[in-house]
Amino acid sequence: MEKSDGTIELFNSTGSKGEDDGDVELIQVNGTTRHFNALFQGYRSLDDPYKWTKDSNSSLSPLEHCSVLVDHMKTMNVAPDSYTVTLLMGLQKKSDDITQLWNDLMERTEIETESPVYHSIITAYGKTGDGASACHVFDRMIASSSLHPNLKSWNVLLSALNKASAINPNTVIDCKACSGSNLKFDNEITNEKPFKGRDFSDIVDCLTPPEAAKAVLDLMNEATVNGEISDLVLAPNSQAFCLVASALSHSEVIDPKDTLDLYNNCVENGLSIDGRFLNAIIRCYGEDISEALNVWKTVYRPAIFASSHKSDRSSDTLKDTRLGKNLVAGYHGLLYVAGRSYRPDIALRLTYAMSKEGVDPTEAALNTYNAGARSRKEDKDKVPLHGQFENLLLVECSKYDSNDSRKMSDKRVRIII
Repeated sequence: MEKSDGTIELFNSTGSKGEDDGDVELIQVNGTTRHFNALFQGYRSLDDPYKWTKDSNSSLSPLEHCSVLVDHMKTMNVAPDSYTVTLLMGLQKKSDDITQLWNDLMERTEIETESPVYHSIITAYGKTGDGASACHVFDRMIASSSLHPNLKSWNVLLSALNKASAINPNTVIDCKACSGSNLKFDNEITNEKPFKGRDFSDIVDCLTPPEAAKAVLDLMNEATVNGEISDLVLAPNSQAFCLVASALSHSEVIDPKDTLDLYNNCVENGLSIDGRFLNAIIRCYGEDISEALNVWKTVYRPAIFASSHKSDRSSDTLKDTRLGKNLVAGYHGLLYVAGRSYRPDIALRLTYAMSKEGVDPTEAALNTYNAGARSRKEDKDKVPLHGQFENLLLVECSKYDSNDSRKMSDKRVRIII
């Protein structure tokens, strides 16, 4: 617990619980940045939906608890560091709150704006769907010469644009009118217009987040070819291609030719094609299941087998090999497109094809189809007997698995003929 006099009370227990000779000693320590960071880390873990969390009886949210701790830091004159900023940024839910938090911290202390600080702000804006502010901070990062020639910063930006594409895919980027334009930085601008007389914001302005992600990838590819843009721009890696494909999959309008060009571009860069990239690239076909199946048969599936080891093809446990994982990822992408196009009949045939390949469909395949179905248009025409096809799909994806602990209590019937 915190005290108003600048100390944190801790209880140090000696002896075993329940013993008469056990005593409890109250000690006091001066609160430091490290202590508060540990508390912020704990509250952030409670706020992460992808991690296991304990139930809390508190009426305050993790963000509200952290706001109280920030007030205590002010009272105790404890200066935040870059890790404090990273933890607090991860808790923000609104774009304006991110801006307000940063400006409040800058008024209290001088935080060195290193790359991790910029990364945390860019990521936080992306999580709130504000791609324009993420691009503005990245532009400021370049202008202040804080961007070092490494791929991590570029991938952080692409990740933020991907997150923004999932939330607001049609919002037009305007770096001058976004919430991030109100951020107060104390570092000077020393690197103006490094991209052939243009700032980074000039490249992404007036684009949607998916289009901006593609523009960033084109910039990285152009720098790879002629090397005349800027020393800060490096060749994209497989993660960059995967993030751009994922961002484009959220766009409502995309030319199938552009999707295939993105795939070919990745191959031309000498990058290995993995399941995550294939899944993202197939989702780019949106509701065009016919084109997705055509390209799967002629391009993507042959490429998976061409890049696999011969031992994988003869393996008794194909699903555990790289070939099996890539096949599953590709089929899941097709199931997503089938869900968006409202074709449970095609989804059912895809599960039969998976079984024939040696990678049986599971609940993950059904969940992927349902995810696509949730994002389809409400006025989408239904195929005849769509309900029956979806029931059969449920059966195919819910087969009994002796290794699934959740089904240990299921009753099994032995049929003797």
